[in-house]
Amino acid sequence: MHKYIKRVISFVVCLMMIVGLSHDVEAVAYKLNGKTYTIKKYSTSKTATLKLTKTGTYTLYVYTKDKKRTVKKQKTIKVVAPYKVSLKTSGKYVNDTIKLTASSTGGKGTKQYKFSYKYNGKTYTIKDYSKTKSVSFKPKKTGKYQFIVQCKDSRKKVTSCSKTLNLQYPELKVSFKAKGKYINDAIQLTANSSGGKGKKQYKFTYKFKGKTHTLKDYSSTKTLSFHLQDEGEYQFIVQCRDERKKVVTKSEKLRLQYPELKVSFHATGKYINNPIQLTADATGGLGEKEYKFAYQHNDKKYVLNDFSKSQTVSFEPDDIGEYQFFVECKDKRNQKVLESTKLVIEDEPAFQVELDVPDKYVREKMNIKANAEGGQGDYQYRFVYRLKDEEVVLQEYSAKNSVSFTPTEEGDYEFEVECRDAEGNITTSTMIRKLIINPARTKVVNVAKSWLGCKESDGSHKKIIDVYNGYKHSSATVNYKVKYTDAWCDTFVSACFIKAGYASISGTECGCQRHIDNVLKKKGAWEESDDYIPQAGDIIFYHGNAEKCDSTKDCQHNSHHVGLVAEVNGQNIKVIEGNYSDSVKYRTIKVGDAKIRGYGVPKYPH
Repeated sequence: MHKYIKRVISFVVCLMMIVGLSHDVEAVAYKLNGKTYTIKKYSTSKTATLKLTKTGTYTLYVYTKDKKRTVKKQKTIKVVAPYKVSLKTSGKYVNDTIKLTASSTGGKGTKQYKFSYKYNGKTYTIKDYSKTKSVSFKPKKTGKYQFIVQCKDSRKKVTSCSKTLNLQYPELKVSFKAKGKYINDAIQLTANSSGGKGKKQYKFTYKFKGKTHTLKDYSSTKTLSFHLQDEGEYQFIVQCRDERKKVVTKSEKLRLQYPELKVSFHATGKYINNPIQLTADATGGLGEKEYKFAYQHNDKKYVLNDFSKSQTVSFEPDDIGEYQFFVECKDKRNQKVLESTKLVIEDEPAFQVELDVPDKYVREKMNIKANAEGGQGDYQYRFVYRLKDEEVVLQEYSAKNSVSFTPTEEGDYEFEVECRDAEGNITTSTMIRKLIINPARTKVVNVAKSWLGCKESDGSHKKIIDVYNGYKHSSATVNYKVKYTDAWCDTFVSACFIKAGYASISGTECGCQRHIDNVLKKKGAWEESDDYIPQAGDIIFYHGNAEKCDSTKDCQHNSHHVGLVAEVNGQNIKVIEGNYSDSVKYRTIKVGDAKIRGYGVPKYPH
């Protein structure tokens, strides 16, 4: 700093000496970093002032002229920044991190910094001399701290700077929430705090009708849940205390009341001289509730049951028409609410039963339902069907009003349900359904039949392969053009679905195991249980080596051959296969044969 001031003074003296050479000083200028700046234009004044704001090498010029000549004088000086250090601090509370950051100007070479502080007349070092320009310090006590930074340059010259902070604990604050609305519901108090010293404790109280009640004395508990029994306005209070015993308080008011008394009401039944069941239920209110049941019919009102704890009542109307039923509910405070509902009472219908049989195909599951009305209730149902003069019982008398059935052969089915009421009266209903094999399945099988007799020896099998090769297969199918000399059993099955227009449900492939893994399983159209009984239009896959299969378990080996199921008669499966001895032929095989790997079961459209 002193060196800097001397250089400024030297410049002023120099200027005066130069000016002394003549009585006519006209102009003063200087040059810095290659640029020339005018300090004062021509005048008779012999002094000029320059405030140095930048460091660097200055060349000073004085121009003196009279009527005959101009004289130029110059002098070079080097101006450097003053050697000093500054200190910045962040943070203002005890237990907060106080960050000290130093910066310096001037000096020579690499600088090092030492950080320290004075507290209660003693000096403590935070960090000794190092190149580190910032340090952190966490004060534990309140009071005035004088933070000091000392900067030492390569010449061991030291300059220093200090800053004083009065550090206190942050202000103790507490927040408070009170939740709740109804008597007997849980009231929830939640407190939270910031600032203060050390761990905090909380005391919960409330004021009601001029009296203060303690819910929980000072503890570390921040939340409290409890119940209150009386209606009215409550002031809930939390007091928060830190380790200095400093206390702050927060309060909230709640008006607590009994929940609103509400009653729900249901009436069931619709026929004259049959029970009408009235049921009520209440929520809210105070204590146990009582119920009063009544009804109005033809402008007259009748009480069924006066106030009691009973929530149900039964009533048998003896006249048809509109009835309005009422329930009145009261609680212990004698608060009352009323609810009503209407029913139209009709003559009891004749005892009858309706039968619902869905329109299905052979081998599709049917859910047969019945619905009875009239009679004396407690209905029991018996389901049967008749086919070709044979009667089959699907369900003997039972309260269950539906039964599932899967037909296995074509024909005219007569379905019948007998319904019996509580007094033994019986009524029946019948329905006839003509069940056939799904035409979509028949269409695929007929395509297979049209190719019976095609063989390699005369080349007639080529048209089957041409159908397969001419189809635009999906990405799940291997990209391969089948040759006339290739094995073509799966090509034949795929071609049947392609020509029938159902390739999308079966998928297409020219390799058996790929057809199973890449197509049918992903479509959810694969069945491999030995107990499965196929139907016309299913795809049957063979393992091809009976010696490696166990007829008591599902075969798990890769498939080597495939065909299309044409007919199923009991345990006999009639199959049409391509590439069977190099031709299209029938094969008959038993259900569960060890050669069977599994079945493709395409989801045919209905």
